[in-house]
Amino acid sequence: MKKYIYQFVIFSFLSILSAHAQKITLGSCTTRDGGQYTGEMYSGHPYGKGSTKWKNGDTYEGEYVKGKRQGKGTFSFADGEKYEGEWFQDHQHGQGTYYFSNNNKYVGLWFRDQQQGHGIMYYYNGDRYEGTAYDLAIPGNEGNRAIGTTRQSDVHIIQTFAELPANTCQVQWLTMGNAEHAIFVPAFSGITDTYEKYKIDNDESGTINDSYYYICKAVCAIAESDREFLSQGVKDYNLAQEQQMLADILAALPTVQAQYAESQEAGDQYVTDLAMTMAETQYNNAQALFKKLFYVQMDNLNDRAGNARKHTFVMP
Repeated sequence: MKKYIYQFVIFSFLSILSAHAQKITLGSCTTRDGGQYTGEMYSGHPYGKGSTKWKNGDTYEGEYVKGKRQGKGTFSFADGEKYEGEWFQDHQHGQGTYYFSNNNKYVGLWFRDQQQGHGIMYYYNGDRYEGTAYDLAIPGNEGNRAIGTTRQSDVHIIQTFAELPANTCQVQWLTMGNAEHAIFVPAFSGITDTYEKYKIDNDESGTINDSYYYICKAVCAIAESDREFLSQGVKDYNLAQEQQMLADILAALPTVQAQYAESQEAGDQYVTDLAMTMAETQYNNAQALFKKLFYVQMDNLNDRAGNARKHTFVMP
């Protein structure tokens, strides 16, 4: 009796799948945003692979789910720019590549149409701006030219937001220490001034001052003095701070647009104030990080034969 029940269940399940598969048809329709779609459809909506054209010249070719761009696809803009990659509910979301009209391109992660997380900005002149991957170590990338190394100071990473005005469409992430143990701090390209601790010059006397450069280098020096116990905690702390700043930058985009729509002066003042606040916050954080890191380093030096009872640094 159980045998026949199992056979009936399996037959019913296959019948449902067959009925569902039969509903996928080829057709055309007008999408909710006015595009003309041609391709696979289910219940009158785009579902599966297809292509859409809009009156303004934009086109999309790729996958749909329940009438929305979802899966993998390519969106070509009328101005020549193009996005290839993953989509979720009509948004560029996941891994993707954006090709700019000036021949630059961004390869990396996206979150609801915004660049986010790890990514690399390739510039038409051959420069490459990295997220966190050390690409020269990856087989096949030996011919790439590095813009920064783990021990190089004053490393810049450029993030581009094409929807912003040209004078402020880039966010520069700057580290004053080195790329491995110093934090990257962002600022929009429209700023009219920089944080005061950036402006303190180094001198030839060897005197340590309270500049942003010196506090970042101090953190780097201690972290690299005992990588096994001190390094990873610094990296983890900096990464958490950078992720929060990235979230703050993305959240600020609507206000940046609104301020520049009001006037050039209002926009410049807003992005300058934002950069000052972030830089000051991270300078104070670096001071606190240095003190806690230095304390753990000194404690670990006390009678720790064979690394016994040494503490692994974690920033609270």
